[in-house]
Amino acid sequence: MTEIDPTRQTSSWRARTPIGTVLQYIEYYNAADTAGMKSLMSPDFTRIGSSQ
Repeated sequence: MTEIDPTRQTSSWRARTPIGTVLQYIEYYNAADTAGMKSLMSPDFTRIGSSQ
């Protein structure tokens, strides 16, 4: 399992609150914008199951 480094942030972390980030992710999801969704994830995000 990958350790999470709390000092590493995505490129968009300063612009939004946690709730704003979730809402932006949902907007990208509904638009089928996988690049947008990925831009909000940690660079070392690892998919574990089909529900993620």
